[in-house]
This record gives sequence, C-alpha cells and structure tokens, in this order.
Amino acid sequence: MLKDFGISENEEFIINTGQVAVNKTGWTANLTFNIYKIDDNFPTSFSEADLIGSSQTQRLNPTIGRQPQIIQMDFETPVVLPAGVERILVEVLKGVSGGNGVAFIAGSTQDNDVSWQRNCTVSGAVNTYISTVDFGFPNANFYINVTGKVNHTSNNFEMNISNICSEFLKEFSIENKADIATVTWDFGDVATGAGNQSNDLSPFHDFSKDGTYTITATVTARNGTVEVLTETIAVKEPPKAYGINNVYACETGFNTGFSASFDVTAIEQQVLAGQMDKVVTYIDGSGNTYDVLPNPFTNTISDRETISGVAHENNSCCYSETTFNLIINPLPQINNIPDLETCDDNADGIASFNISKLQSDLIGSQTDLRVDLFYEDGQQIPTPLPAMLANKTPNKETITARVT
Repeated sequence: MLKDFGISENEEFIINTGQVAVNKTGWTANLTFNIYKIDDNFPTSFSEADLIGSSQTQRLNPTIGRQPQIIQMDFETPVVLPAGVERILVEVLKGVSGGNGVAFIAGSTQDNDVSWQRNCTVSGAVNTYISTVDFGFPNANFYINVTGKVNHTSNNFEMNISNICSEFLKEFSIENKADIATVTWDFGDVATGAGNQSNDLSPFHDFSKDGTYTITATVTARNGTVEVLTETIAVKEPPKAYGINNVYACETGFNTGFSASFDVTAIEQQVLAGQMDKVVTYIDGSGNTYDVLPNPFTNTISDRETISGVAHENNSCCYSETTFNLIINPLPQINNIPDLETCDDNADGIASFNISKLQSDLIGSQTDLRVDLFYEDGQQIPTPLPAMLANKTPNKETITARVT
C-alpha cells in the first residue's frame, strides 16, 4: 500500500533503485525487477497485463555463497507509478540465460510481512502466486526493496529527503528553489522544541528518537501562491556494534592450535550493550555464519581467528560491524621423567625423595610456566616446592604434576 510509505493517490512515485538479497548463485543467473499494479483481491486477481514497468536485466556474480549479499540495481529507465495507483507488487524475476544458472532469494529475520512466489513452488502451480506461509515457510520472508522519489502532480514544488538509514540526521530540500520566496518547515518532532521548525531552503534536522514523523513544508512562491507539502518518514536509531574483548582458551590437543572450550556467553551482551530490537550475525574466519554462537565454541582457524559481529535491524543494509579474536594459548610441553626410587630406612614404606631438580626435568628451559604437584589423595604439595619430599602412601605413590 503506497499510503503506508507516505505516498498519496495524487502523487506519482518514480522507482529508480531496487535491492534484493541473494545467495548460492550459479553461472548465467540474472535478475529483473517487475512492478505490477494489484488490488485488494491479490493474488486471485493478479494479471501480467497490470505490469507498470520493469528494470533492465542484470547478470549475477556466480560466486555468491551461503552468506547472502544485497544486490542493488539502479534502473536505467525509472518505473513511474502514476497517480491513482494505491497498491503495487514488486516482483524479482530470476532468469537463466543459456546455462544452468541458479540463485536463491534470501530473507531477513526482521521482515514481518508475507512474501510470495510463483513457479518452482512445492505445489507445482504455474503462474499462480503462493505465499511463503502456504507452502510451509512462515518465516521465509524475502528481502526485496525499491526506492525512488515522489512527484507531486498537482504541485509546483517537490520535497526531497536524504533518508539514510545509518543517521538520525536528515537533510531536506525543495526542488525549483529559484521559484521559492519563503519556506517554513515543521519536522513533526515536538521534543526538539524550537529546533522542530526551520526557514532554511535546505535544512538539517536531528530527530530525537525512533518513530514515524510527518514532515510539512509550507512554500510561498515568488508569484504569491502557497503550497503545503507533506511527507511521512520512518526514523530509527541505527545499530551500533560495540567493541568485544578477545577470548582466550587453551588448545585441546598439544601443538594443534585448536580449542573446543572458548566461552562466548558474554559476546552478544558486549556487542549490543543494552540495545533492543537488534539482531546480531556472526561470521567466523572461515566465512561460516551464525545467528547464535555455539557455546563452547571451537575455532576453525588455528592459533588466532578473527570473528565479526554484525548488528543490524529491520533493514539488512543498515548495520554496524565489530570484530574480536579467538586466541589459542598453546599447551605447555611436559617431559616424561623416570620414576623416583629410594631406600626405606625403617621398613614403614615412607622415605624422603630428592625433588630439587624435578621442575627443571619436567619443563626444561620453558619460561612463564608454573608447576604444581599433587599427592595421590589429591592434596596439593605446597609451593615453592621443597628440595625433599616424603611420600604419604606407603611403598609406592603416584604424584601428579600439572604445568600451567
């Protein structure tokens, strides 16, 4: 419904850009945007005769993998939706040209509207639109987006807005500046007080919070006529991915550079730092993506791996990215040493053993290591280690050495 985007029935909407998310492409796959006029009886009433216009056909990069990419197409010939059109269907046609190309339309977890597909559906229906809900995928909402500009067919002036998703700060302007005597802006943001209004030809406004705002410009032309222009925009605070502390773990096997014990429970809290209604996607050093990091996490690249954390919201091209490292601490090398033996001088099975060289025998010349010894019953032997040590279990006792 065009009115949901602030486009009234007496305005033309000129579509000049399309975006679609795709993944897993093959050779010779291509895309075309088709714009249809539809009514409240869609999809029953759908007819290809209601095609308003199409973009050019664009070949896809054949190497896009599982990680979706947003493809932007700037229309060579803009599609003009005439005044009076209330509802449209934006269709992305996946074509194949002389080969076995394939492309999958990808989705966004934030989209909450229904998507549709015709041909190649599980039902086998031809030229009939089937909703993603009807063929068993209620959350398979395709990321498809078109943008353009509004042309006021009954006005002499037109409002332009730089609605960049990553900024609260917007810039406004009126076309045909040479014909303007004065303009008064109302940004619909009463919380900003006196800053809610401006008499500049091209003002900036920094919106106070998330919300939908109706922008009004009262334009007085040099010939004395007055026109009131209105546009509705949605403003949302851009996400911010905050810095994350590096995570350390000991390698699971000696001299492997891999660990299966990375504790990543605090990562998402660090990324968002209290932000609500944001989604985080993680990408490991091998290109694998995760909606939730498994915990404990196992690195895929030895010794040191960089993980990206991407925070985004209901617009997947509006995101903030940060990184952190998984750092693997190598296990210390511990040498095998022969058993220690000594003579008992009173037949009680207890004797003193010389362990003055035990630490150097265990770790050699390695530095920054700590050696702990434990009796067979688990009691730790006090440090620093004594030169002489008596066994607690008579005759034979196993001492455990732990190197950290």
